[in-house]
Amino acid sequence: MFSNPYLFKGSIYENIVVGNLNAERSDVEEICSLVELDDFIKNNENGYDYDVGESGQLLSSGERQKVALARALINKNPILLLDEAMKSIDEDTRKTMNNVLKKIQNNKTIIIITHNLSEIEKSSNIIKIS
Repeated sequence: MFSNPYLFKGSIYENIVVGNLNAERSDVEEICSLVELDDFIKNNENGYDYDVGESGQLLSSGERQKVALARALINKNPILLLDEAMKSIDEDTRKTMNNVLKKIQNNKTIIIITHNLSEIEKSSNIIKIS
């Protein structure tokens, strides 16, 4: 997952399931709840069919990151790689993403590449390259 994730023109649902074409609707709903995207979806008349626009331009940067995180998690890979993923998001979205990472840390290896060490939990194994 990158700091500026690529979303294609299509629905929120399509942008998430591209990470796992065999995902069930209930899997997508569960992941959206986990990444706290469900309120945005419920409060939007188009719900999961909301068109994000080319490159996700109709979403805020935080909403784009949540969709990208949902896509990464629906894939169910044992490793999650975040490359400056929290660089251009607001504080509330950063807190949400950190909460998600805490919830999944026992089931995945999470690698975070960042220039901001405050984004890394103190209990993590940190390798600093200068």
